[in-house]
Amino acid sequence: MFLSRPRIPAVRSPTPEQQINCAANGVPDGSYVQADEDVAFSSEGGNRELQPEEGSSFDAGIEFRSDGAGWRAKLDYFRTQLDAFIERGTPEIISAECANHGTALACSKIQRFDDGRLRSIDIRQNNLGSVTLNGIDLGAQFDFSARDNQFGLNALVTNLQRFDVQAFEGSEIL
Repeated sequence: MFLSRPRIPAVRSPTPEQQINCAANGVPDGSYVQADEDVAFSSEGGNRELQPEEGSSFDAGIEFRSDGAGWRAKLDYFRTQLDAFIERGTPEIISAECANHGTALACSKIQRFDDGRLRSIDIRQNNLGSVTLNGIDLGAQFDFSARDNQFGLNALVTNLQRFDVQAFEGSEIL
């Protein structure tokens, strides 16, 4: 593990919701002034508490082929869910998630001085939120001969119907 010194922008005029979230997570009166020359450290490196990601996937499809015309087409449906994905947060994302939503995992990564100023943010890799996506793939292929050569044309179109990301467990779905 090593420490780096990123610049972390302070919220100069927190909203009432941000003040409530900040007060609940150790900031006196829900706001503080972090001077521009103040530097907060971030912890980086390995994390012995990482757990394997968990996920599931469902795929189904149908393929059509010609008997001799040299074409085929396929239609596939897919759905993938990944939970507790492994990701390294950034100081900006972690501090914004804590201030804006009061998300417990994000707030637990922030250490503060008694006056509320940032001391450090743990940005090591962690098991964070979830990703869900589903969609349809449509593919077509046409093979033909010309001048004693074989040629093929391929096309693949994907319609992504859903792509939801929850950056931290318990946070807003984007």
